[in-house]
Formats: sequence, structure tokens, C-alpha cells
Amino acid sequence: MQWQAYFQLLERRFEPQRCQKLIEGIYQGDRWFSFPAFERTAGFCAEAMLTAGLSEVEQLPLAADGKTAYGDWVIPRAWAAESASLCTIDGTPLADYQQTPCSLVMYSAPTPPGGLTAPVVDADALNGPGGEELQGALLLTGRPAKELVPLAKQKGAVGIVSDFFPLYPGVRESREEMGGHSRWDNDFIVPRNTTGLFAFSLSPQKGDWLRQRLREGPLQLHAEVRARFYDGKCYTVSGAILGTQPELPEIFAYGHLYEPGANDNASGCGLLLELMRCLNAAAQAGMRPRRTIRLAVGYECAGSMGYLCAHPERRMLCGIVADMVGTAGIDRARLSLWHNPLSNRSFADTALSSANRLYQEYTGRRHAFEERPFTVGSDNILGDPSLRLPTVAMITEPALSYHSSMDTPERIEPAVLRQNAMILGAFLLGMANAGEEDARFLAREITRKQEQLENRPGISDPEKRLLQEAIGRERASLAALTGAKAAPAVETPFPMPHEARRLGGGRVPQRRIRGCLTFQGRPELAASRWAPAWNDALNLPLFWADGRRCLWEIAVRAAIEEGKTDGKQFFARFSELLPYFEFLEKHRYIRWKEPGTPAGAPKGE
Repeated sequence: MQWQAYFQLLERRFEPQRCQKLIEGIYQGDRWFSFPAFERTAGFCAEAMLTAGLSEVEQLPLAADGKTAYGDWVIPRAWAAESASLCTIDGTPLADYQQTPCSLVMYSAPTPPGGLTAPVVDADALNGPGGEELQGALLLTGRPAKELVPLAKQKGAVGIVSDFFPLYPGVRESREEMGGHSRWDNDFIVPRNTTGLFAFSLSPQKGDWLRQRLREGPLQLHAEVRARFYDGKCYTVSGAILGTQPELPEIFAYGHLYEPGANDNASGCGLLLELMRCLNAAAQAGMRPRRTIRLAVGYECAGSMGYLCAHPERRMLCGIVADMVGTAGIDRARLSLWHNPLSNRSFADTALSSANRLYQEYTGRRHAFEERPFTVGSDNILGDPSLRLPTVAMITEPALSYHSSMDTPERIEPAVLRQNAMILGAFLLGMANAGEEDARFLAREITRKQEQLENRPGISDPEKRLLQEAIGRERASLAALTGAKAAPAVETPFPMPHEARRLGGGRVPQRRIRGCLTFQGRPELAASRWAPAWNDALNLPLFWADGRRCLWEIAVRAAIEEGKTDGKQFFARFSELLPYFEFLEKHRYIRWKEPGTPAGAPKGE
């Protein structure tokens, strides 16, 4: 692979200042955290693609109605906020949407015109479930606002006030580090808020001040929220650099919009837009790639799934996601290279690691990074094998400013943008041009990985076996770069105990719906014991359910991928998954495959 030439091309053409302007443009729209602003952001990105000379620019409208599913992901019902404020009855301000948009929790219901005045109760200090004092009250909590919704509904509270901030060792050690900032919250009563509840997000200092005042005696607050819900649209914006061999499968890049941070995730979308400008300028100068490179930006997960559902004709070789790629040192964060699940390991995993390593060799400088196993954390969900799009990701997290009003353009680091642009851009070019020579290079890299595995101390036999299978999967996938026929990766079954066989461990599940499960479009399932959205434990097993493996094999492989490596843990995982898969079959998310029926990809029923 011509890595050095790719790095040199990118160094000449990438402009950090232009990239920062794109980031700021996206941030200035998305910071308002409402769907009318998101529509303006979509137009901004489409114009940037057209200005960069991309082909086939499209603004794909997806339903933001809180019920239309893309795969199993649902965009919440569109929400527009005009203004919101929270203050004491003597006028001491606590939250103001115009000053800090994310101080109003997204998807809050409106108050009556003119607002309302209500007593505030420290819900975390209640002895028991609380009684009449909660009727018509505002509930103060140090937990996420959505956790108080059942109590608020049961007791007749009118709203919630939260100063919750998660902590991350070595990154965000205390709430006090967040200064006067509010956490932003975009999963409060989704996908449709029919409760009439609203919520505010306070800085830790203001939350502590409220608790102190409550210790001195009763306190009332005045809240006003001018907002509305409506059935709207949310756009996934895409454009392409057309390759010289359009019959070859494409390279796909995705960044999610519509969150209010400069790093999360204006940086990912801005970086991708600037990279596409660079690569298209090179293409127009005679360096057009063999394969088409296609970029899409939109709603997280639902937007990328919506794009794939709308374009089944697009054949994709592999994908990459850029999510939070604009800061490092200032946010006490470091770059993470996120891999495909073990069930879908690919040459793309090796290629991204190689691009990172070779860029360090090219510059002679080391940068902090880590290799991360798959987790359901972003649009890397496209790495689900049912989608046939092995997808890696570059994500710098956890970060000090993560999901907070601290995440502003002033914190974006040009040196970090440049570094990540070189790695990501080289990956795109390498994959778009890859052929037989590149397949041989990646085969050597995969062999080196296998040698490292063989010499890894302390690894259990089941884990080593599963990783060897994954390496075999990567090696087999190289055929896609050359057009050769792929040899199937070799798997050997794990012995099934008699009790597992008696309970039905030999049954073979076949998925009906592509992609991770969320149940977001099935409100009747909300009260079940299963909550698969953003849940590794309930989605990783499904990745192994390809219509070929029995439930026992799925349970064992899922257990090993989760770090459980002995027979008792295998049976325990099987016992957990058995009722889950039976629940999925009852609600038509899977079917039990009849013996002799050929396996195939789910059709998205």
C-alpha cells in the first residue's frame, strides 16, 4: 500500500483552519439542540459537499415521528424549543435555554403559557417513595432525569431538575471539575414524550446551592418551557467521490450530526467533510480512486441505518466512523481505534491499525492511542455482520467535556485534527485503491497479529481459540480486495452439555431484522425485562445468530467475547440467553430455522 504517498498527499491538501470552520458551522446549528436547527445543519453540510465538488449529493429525509423504524432504530418525534427558564421566585436564575441550550433537557414538554410555580423536593433524600409532597412538585436529583420519570408520573410531579454528571477515572474525577457547565441529555422520554413532563439540567454548583437552600426550608421555583412536538423530518446528507471502477463495492464513511458538542460530534463530521474536499481535489487532479468513497452524515445510528434501508442497491466493501476526533490533551482523552465484533472481523480492522502505526513511523512521533474491542457506542453498529458492512471507528473518549456545555469550538486542537485526518484519510485512500499487492501487505500484517496472539501470556484456551477464528475471518475477507473466491473461516464447535441440549440449545435462530435491536418502535415491549438499546450483552449474541450456529454455540461465543471463559460461565450465559431468544421469537425478531433450510441474511421484515 502506498501509505507514504497518501500521507504526503494529505499533508499538502488538508487545511486545519478550513476544518475548524466546518466544525464551527455545524456547532452553531446543532448547539440549539432542536429539529429546526438540525434542518439548518443538514443544509450547511449539503452546501459544504457541493462546494467541495462531491457527486450525488443528497439530503435524505427520514421520519422524525417517534414510531418509524429503520432496522430497529427510531428517530424521536421532532421537537422544537423556543425558550425556557428556571429561577427562584425572587428571580435568581438557575437555567436559561437562550444562554445554555442544553440546560433544557431535550424532548421536554411545554409548560402552560407563562410557566408554572412549584415547590422543589430533593427526591434523592426521600425516606421511602414519597407522598403528597411530590404532587405538583419539581423533583431535584443527582441521577439522570429519565430515572425519575416513573416516580414523577406516579406521584403527579410536574418536572425534574437534575445535576447528574457521570465520572470517568483519570478523565473526569469529580463533579466540581465541570465548573458552571450543564450536562446535555438527549434520551429523556424517547421516542415520544406523552407525559407532559419537562426537565432542566443544572451545573453541579447550582444543584448543590439548591440542596443547601432546601436544608434551610421550603423553596419554590418558577419554570417556563416554550416548546412543541411535531411529526417532522431528519436528514441524512451524503455525497461521493466516484471511483474509476464503479462496479467495485464502495468505501463508506459516516459521522453523526445533531448533538450540541463541538467535539461530539461536530468534529467527526467537519473532519470528514474536509477530508472529502481534499480527496476530491486530488481526484480532479488525476488521482481518482478505484472505488467510490461515499460520505454520509446524519442522526446517530437511526440516520445511518435509515441510509442503508433507503439505498439497498449500494454495495459496500467496508466502512469507518469518525466520532469525537477533535480533542485529546485538553480533554484528558486519547484516540481509540474501535474494532468490528469478533463475529465480523475483517481486513478493515488490520488496515486501520496499520494506518495508525505507519503514520507514527512516517512522522517519527508517537501518539497515545488504544485498540478497543467492539461495543455498541456509535454508528459502529454498522459492523453488525447482518449488514455486510464491516465498520471500524475512530473515537476519542471518554473526555472531560463529554456530553456537556463545556464542549465548545475553543477546545478543538488543530494538531489533533491533523493527526486524525492523516490516519483516517490514509485508511480511506488505502481501502479505495486496494488490490492484490495491498492484500499481500495486509496478509503479512494479519500474520504478525497471529504471531502476537500465539505469544500472548496468560490467555485462556477458549479466548485464544475465538481470536484465532477471528484472525481466520480477517484472512478470508482479503479475497474481497482481489475478487477471488473467499474460503470460509474455519470454526470448530464447543461441546454441548446434555442439560443444554435438553433445554433446546441445539435450535438454530435466524434473525428477521438487520442491525442492533432497540425495541424503540415497540412501546408494548417497554415494560419487559429486556432493554437491548445500547446494550452489548443483548446485541453481541445476535451478531453470532447467522442461521448457521445453534443457540449453545452463540452463547459460548458471546460469553468468551465478554471475557467469560469456563464451562460454568458458558452454561450460565446460555441460561440467560435462552429466555431472551424465546422472547425474541415470540415478538418476531427471530425465527427458529427449520433443519435443512439454507442460512441467509435477514430481509428487514
